[in-house]
Amino acid sequence: MGGLIDWSPPKEVMAEAIAGRHCDQYGKAAYITRINRRPGDYIAFRCLTYPVDRAAGIAVPPEVAAPAPAPAPLMR
Repeated sequence: MGGLIDWSPPKEVMAEAIAGRHCDQYGKAAYITRINRRPGDYIAFRCLTYPVDRAAGIAVPPEVAAPAPAPAPLMR
């Protein structure tokens, strides 16, 4: 699930908010996948069920987002 936003400089600035409002309706996070910076082109986004790590540019599955418990120490 996701969508397209017609590209313009002002809409590029607001793209995350526009996509976020759309995806929030479904309880999902928005992730911008492509920006074509030409008049008549578009900004593409996906709605993801995982949290989005924007610094890394990826969606993080829940099993990765929550740290795993530490393994038990080895017995010798």
